[in-house]
Amino acid sequence: FSLDVTRSNQRVVAAGERFVFAATVAQTPVDVLNNVGSWLDEAWVGHERGLYEVDRGQYDISGEVGTWCGAAVLLRAVQIADVGVFEDDFFLYYEDTDLAVRGRGRGWRIVLEPASIVRHVHSASTVEGSEIAAYHIERNRLLLLVRHAPLDVVVREFFRYLLITASYVRASIVQSVTRRKFPDFTPVRRRLRSFVGALRLLRPSIASRREISSRRYIPRNELRHQIALGSCDSATGDAEDGGLRSAL
Repeated sequence: FSLDVTRSNQRVVAAGERFVFAATVAQTPVDVLNNVGSWLDEAWVGHERGLYEVDRGQYDISGEVGTWCGAAVLLRAVQIADVGVFEDDFFLYYEDTDLAVRGRGRGWRIVLEPASIVRHVHSASTVEGSEIAAYHIERNRLLLLVRHAPLDVVVREFFRYLLITASYVRASIVQSVTRRKFPDFTPVRRRLRSFVGALRLLRPSIASRREISSRRYIPRNELRHQIALGSCDSATGDAEDGGLRSAL
């Protein structure tokens, strides 16, 4: 954006001082993508293809994707009758991914239709980065693992979750010493709440795992490949925008 200030009006602004100035913003409006299909990486973290990218037609090709976003999806009635509806235990986040993985396991394909455009405000219900969003995202990924991932991956990711939480403790202590302030353990408490929340739902999740496994058509290694579709050829960006690349 451009700011027009004449030399005659230039002056030093004191710290904390408030002032009003006129600014002209000259920029052509653009469409920003939220989701053109989703996929899961090796840690079963969900990513949205195209998230925050300016829509330049780079995804205007129909093709199969790993999973779908619940903000806009068209399912056949026969598929819902086959795999069911959203799992109530998720409540927020990953409930759409869970249903997509269930469908994948039963042989259903997920295809992007670029001609279908839905206007959507990202994370409007909870606000991105809020406590309630972070709690359910972290807890529900663990539930997703229990319900679908190979046992060794479940154990690895639960253990890794605790190690990362411990690293948060260490970082908080180091920062408190450096800044000479009391350590802020807010992220640690949130992550522990998510972990405990997942443990409380462990029994029903294991029961669901058995039922889902008994009805799955394809082996887990093929399922792993399918839910990563779209991660290599289309995903861009970094960890901040959900566009992590996968080696799959």
